[in-house]
Amino acid sequence: MAAPKSRGNIPNEHLDIIKHNYVYLIDELTPRYLLDHLLQAGVCDLDDVQTVRAAEEKDRAEAVRLLLKIVCSSGSEAFIKFKHCLRNSGYKYAVEKLESESVIPEHITQFYFLKSAVDYLDETFDYLIPRVVQVETDMEDGGHRIQTLEREMIEVKSDIESLKEVV
Repeated sequence: MAAPKSRGNIPNEHLDIIKHNYVYLIDELTPRYLLDHLLQAGVCDLDDVQTVRAAEEKDRAEAVRLLLKIVCSSGSEAFIKFKHCLRNSGYKYAVEKLESESVIPEHITQFYFLKSAVDYLDETFDYLIPRVVQVETDMEDGGHRIQTLEREMIEVKSDIESLKEVV
């Protein structure tokens, strides 16, 4: 006896694993080998089975897409049941692939990339600020030294002029 079909979406982490392996699953799966197992597990109902079988007669890849869509909307336990059905249908390597991958959603990946860029810029900023202050201080000191040298040169020139008059 088939279990009743559950409703609702699978958890986001399971959805991310399916998305990450979507092309692989489309290339590898043949729905007719899975449908009876999925029906028995309550991942799909008789209407789903008929719909997928009709789609498979026209295009196997489209039938797999439809099957994955059904899995993704069949409740919180659907992904676990899906893997169990894959294993029972001879898709051992597909199950291993799904279980071995640690998928980080794209928005989290982007967040960590941006965070590392900001952290790098912060470190660079912290490194540069004291150096900029030092350069400003050196420039002020250099400006004072130049002014002092200019005054001394004027004094020396004045002394030279005075000596010329004496000589």
